[in-house]
Amino acid sequence: MSKSSDGPAALIQRQRKSSPQPSVLHRSAAAAPPISSNDNSPPLDDEAAHRKEQRELNGAVRGKSRRNQLLPLSWNHLSKVDVAQVGQMLRAWPDNCTLLEAEARFAIAAIITTGRKLSYLKQLRVHDTVEPDPAHEGIIFDLEGRPYWNLVGGSANRQEARLRKKRRTKGPFVHEEPYFIAFQLSPLTAQCFYKLSARRAVTGKPLLTSSYKKLKAQIQLLLNRRRMGEPGRPRKSSRTLEALERWLTVALTHQSCGNIGPAARFTDSDHPMSRSVIVYGIWKITGILWRLSSTLWIFEGTIYIRVHPRSRKFHYGNPRCPSWRTIKIVIAVILDRILQAQGNVRDVHIALTLQVVAMVSFATGHRGQLRLSLASRSIDPNTGFATIRDKAKECPHTRLVWVAPAVRKQIHAFEAHLQSLKSVLSPAAFRWVMDEVDKGDIPMFKIVGNDIETLKFSEVWGEINQMVGGSFPLFANSGRHWLRWMMSGWCTSETLNAFFGHWQIGTSPWGPTSCFNPHTFRAEASIIELVFDRLGWRPIDAEGQAC
Repeated sequence: MSKSSDGPAALIQRQRKSSPQPSVLHRSAAAAPPISSNDNSPPLDDEAAHRKEQRELNGAVRGKSRRNQLLPLSWNHLSKVDVAQVGQMLRAWPDNCTLLEAEARFAIAAIITTGRKLSYLKQLRVHDTVEPDPAHEGIIFDLEGRPYWNLVGGSANRQEARLRKKRRTKGPFVHEEPYFIAFQLSPLTAQCFYKLSARRAVTGKPLLTSSYKKLKAQIQLLLNRRRMGEPGRPRKSSRTLEALERWLTVALTHQSCGNIGPAARFTDSDHPMSRSVIVYGIWKITGILWRLSSTLWIFEGTIYIRVHPRSRKFHYGNPRCPSWRTIKIVIAVILDRILQAQGNVRDVHIALTLQVVAMVSFATGHRGQLRLSLASRSIDPNTGFATIRDKAKECPHTRLVWVAPAVRKQIHAFEAHLQSLKSVLSPAAFRWVMDEVDKGDIPMFKIVGNDIETLKFSEVWGEINQMVGGSFPLFANSGRHWLRWMMSGWCTSETLNAFFGHWQIGTSPWGPTSCFNPHTFRAEASIIELVFDRLGWRPIDAEGQAC
């Protein structure tokens, strides 16, 4: 069987020439493209060029897949043995240590314990102040003279983070981004800092005075020195500055119930897996420092890194994440709307629509795009699993979610209410409503006479905002921000990424090569049921009674 030349090079040649190209297997030497006198490389036929392009493409895809998978024993990441040896090397401080080596040793400790890059540490200064504000980025001190980091937190816009002065606001959201995270230097890092300050004056000065090129070379020399007798090339890739800079982000993610979102926020790193999740959720600074302390045990033993006293109550993350108080107010005003609408079927329908949309959004992390495709027939009655497609652009894909029993009961109650609208709507309008339910969608509409007028997600949430007085601005995806925050710390990063549809090349949870367990997924996602019980959010029927 002959092969056809359908590669990219062949397609380009067909566009340039009107005559068809001969087959690769039957091409003669006279049909080969001419070679210029200045080109000494051998000519490639169409099939060879296609194979070369595929090899380059597959290699790039495999490289991205390996980086996205965050494998714990990856060949280019520091292992626990590597980190422990680095800690031993830093403790063995030589007597004849030069200033360059002292700065390199401190830089290594700072990179491992903060996850920041050397280029970022070069911009920091030592400030003689006790106030953790944006004007004093670097090292500050408390009232007792203990050194603290005051670092910019990871955000979508770092320039805005540096320029913004206000670190928190009062209101319905948990907190506005503090942007700057102040926490104590680890004991080994503080030891290196004190020895560095004994060599030169540091207060009011740059943290590192040596050039970036010299520091990088000295760091490489120190990393090679710790394994003098290692033969050959194995693990050589771990002895690099880049391996140091990416270790903490991966190590925080590998913690029990770790999450790449807060890890990347804390280390201000740009990992491909964090780009889609860094804008979701909000976390307490004390929580991430507890995980940091448990991560660094292999580096310097059992420690506890304290947050700066003036930053203890701060959260960091996305300010669009609503607080518990906001959710409880939404629940109360919707229930009051249902009770007051009794006797008016049109008002009851609007109130029930607000209830089901809000409950589904906060229980499934719906993006508020496309349609609300979560009717009863879309949910598996045995497992509670359902598929949602709520992404309108940027690589739309379907994700699998677990629907809590309370939400399923609310959907059943809403569909029973839709059945009762047969006497209110015209035959054509009622037929459209039933067709939407049969397709697996929850129709959003308001009743106008005996006809209907469809509603958008923005209109539904605008109605909810108007009910709560406008002081609690909620968006169509506010429930998504809130739910990821609630599930963080209780679920593994694999469950979070699968539930919210956050995966990249090589990390699809339901792909043919994935070993992700759906039973684990369901067990961890059941935390949603406990959260709804704590909120007191219960399904309501058209008569205002709990289902």
